[in-house]
Amino acid sequence: LPEDRALMVYSVAGGSPAERAGLLPGDLLVSVDGEKITAPDELARQMSRLSPERPTRLELLRAGRLMEVVTVPSWQ
Repeated sequence: LPEDRALMVYSVAGGSPAERAGLLPGDLLVSVDGEKITAPDELARQMSRLSPERPTRLELLRAGRLMEVVTVPSWQ
């Protein structure tokens, strides 16, 4: 996957929403709720729009496999 098509997860803080969603270091984050993520500012903008009242869908590549992870409400 070209670098400009995803963001690599370098670390995941313990107890964070990312950890609860199951993200792992090395995952390549492709989209958040269907919106492609190719730059850190896009990720920040998309994350600011999320609501703890509804699930969030993350699309990522892990070990060459495209995966979908759905967070549960109350991610904060």
